[in-house]
Amino acid sequence: MEKRVKVAIVGANGLVTESLLAVIAEHTSLQGEIALLGEEESVGELVEFGQQTLSMDEVALCDFNEIDFLISTGEITCDGDWVDEAREAGCVILDIGGGLRRYSELPLVGADVNPGVLDEVTPGTIISLPDATTLQCATLLKPLLDNVGLERVSLFCCQAVSELGRAGVEEVARQTARMLNGTPAKPVLFPAQMAFNIVPLAVEDGEDKAVMGSGAVVADEVCQMLDSEDLPITVTCCWVPVFFGHTQAIHFTTSQAVDEESLKNIFGRLPYVELSTDTQVPPTAVTDASGKNILMVGNLVARAKSKTDFSLLGVADNLRYCIAGNAVKIIEVLVKRLFLSYS
Repeated sequence: MEKRVKVAIVGANGLVTESLLAVIAEHTSLQGEIALLGEEESVGELVEFGQQTLSMDEVALCDFNEIDFLISTGEITCDGDWVDEAREAGCVILDIGGGLRRYSELPLVGADVNPGVLDEVTPGTIISLPDATTLQCATLLKPLLDNVGLERVSLFCCQAVSELGRAGVEEVARQTARMLNGTPAKPVLFPAQMAFNIVPLAVEDGEDKAVMGSGAVVADEVCQMLDSEDLPITVTCCWVPVFFGHTQAIHFTTSQAVDEESLKNIFGRLPYVELSTDTQVPPTAVTDASGKNILMVGNLVARAKSKTDFSLLGVADNLRYCIAGNAVKIIEVLVKRLFLSYS
């Protein structure tokens, strides 16, 4: 008798969980039992999952022996006993929020970037996932690095406010409503007015992850994921008043001479990429990426007729593709490798 995989989501009352449930619903092999876990005050909250209505349970009371994969969204503290209990029970833990990174000896994992890292995963392993900005950039650069090599990269990323969760979306909506009614916006999460504005990310000192996607951190993590520590990458990030979907403009220099058509063929044969050939209307985060589990690539052109200098535009739903999509792909790989009896 085949057993269905059981996935639990810790901190299951945020936008990440909504995206996770939507992506899981699209993968029949993972439609086993889903458990939603939160802190005591969240017990009993209801969340829609397809035709089901799931109820939140308390993470401190969970029997982790019944769980195969545990996804930590970062919505609740990672300092409780539940982490040790889950590991002792053999749960494979996917760390989305970064709160468990100190416990993991593996590099950040992107299913379409460095899936070989998953060969080292055993029951009880903690797998740290990159934030959306890092994952999207690494996924765009990986096929270029593998096929034509890279000498240098410059990235400009426009980050959607949902990178800060529901609070980021609600603040922009609130600011927009106030300004349309002639009332000044009052920034809370962001350092300046976010509605109808572009706000550069402040430079972070050390390894402060309070602001995901800060340039130096993204560059370092992308290089780690690509196993190319010496690749020069410069990153500039800003917040834009978009709810869902990151837009990344990448300028890159290849290690060998190549033409545009060859580069388009590289991206065109990737199952997780949708290549846009429309030079008049490039893909945008809102109209083309939001709500989709796909990475779109457009505006792939040579700079000044060069054979080594190019630019491209990549857009993706930061939650649906970069976070939830990556987590679900990782689980699918591990289900096949660790739990071959599962359907």
